[in-house]
Amino acid sequence: VRGRKRVSVMVSLGEEFSSIPELSGESQRSAEQLLKSAGLQVGAITRAPSEEVGEGLVAGSDPGPETVMPQGSAVNVLISTGPGEESFVMPDLAGREIAGARLQLEALGFRVLVPPGVPSLGTIVSQRPPAGARITRTTEIALQATGRMIR
Repeated sequence: VRGRKRVSVMVSLGEEFSSIPELSGESQRSAEQLLKSAGLQVGAITRAPSEEVGEGLVAGSDPGPETVMPQGSAVNVLISTGPGEESFVMPDLAGREIAGARLQLEALGFRVLVPPGVPSLGTIVSQRPPAGARITRTTEIALQATGRMIR
C-alpha cells in the first residue's frame, strides 16, 4: 500500500456459537421461534407418545438443552402425540384354572374369549397371545381349557 493510504482491517471473532434453549413443554411454533432467536435451525421433527408432556408439545430435542453448537446448526425436535396406550406383558396362564384366570383378567379390563365349542372349565392348555407377548387393554385374549379339573 502506498504511503498515506487508509487501510481498514476487520478482525474475525471466529465462528459464532449458540446454546440450545430448553424446549420441553413448548408448542412447536414457540420452539421454532426460540431456536430461530438463538441463531439455530429446526431439524427433523418427530412425533411420538409421551407421558411427560401433553399432545402437540415438545417432549425433547437432539442435541439437548444447553448444548453449545455453531450458529445455523439444526436441532431435531420430538413432539408429543399424547400419552401412549398402556401396554403389559402377557402372563403364562398354562396350568391355571380357566374361570379364575378369566375373572382376574376381566377385572383388570381385558376382554377374554373362549372359542365356541371349546370347554370353558378346567385347566388352561392354550392361550393366545402367547406368554411374554406385549398386549394392551384392547387385545383380545383367547383361552382354551381341558374341560375337566386337574388336581
